[in-house]
Amino acid sequence: MAKEQNTVGLTDVGSEHLRLTMETGWFDTELDACRVAMGVALSRGVVAPPDELVSKTTKYNLGTWDRDRCVSSVIEVVGCPPGEDLCAYSERLIQAGLGILATELSEEGALLSDVLERASDGEKSL
Repeated sequence: MAKEQNTVGLTDVGSEHLRLTMETGWFDTELDACRVAMGVALSRGVVAPPDELVSKTTKYNLGTWDRDRCVSSVIEVVGCPPGEDLCAYSERLIQAGLGILATELSEEGALLSDVLERASDGEKSL
């Protein structure tokens, strides 16, 4: 059995999307932006493919990412793909969600409420 991951990382593209997202001023911390990104990805039913995350840099350890067990509770409800642990699945969701946030908040100039509203209207195809 594979060892469970205990860190959450970002690719260079994910890091750039996070930078663009933070420049919008909608989030106080990068951790908040990453958690919202995960929620947006879940709501829209999108997840980055595993091969998109081959080269990444550690951003958070599990104690920071899921300090209050809210993330793991959400993942338990929606279900984690077979053979994937909390951190690996979180990374894929964050990657997809940051792409959405960077595009809609930074490039399109949308309000955060608009992004969240679009998220709740999206198709769920996880």
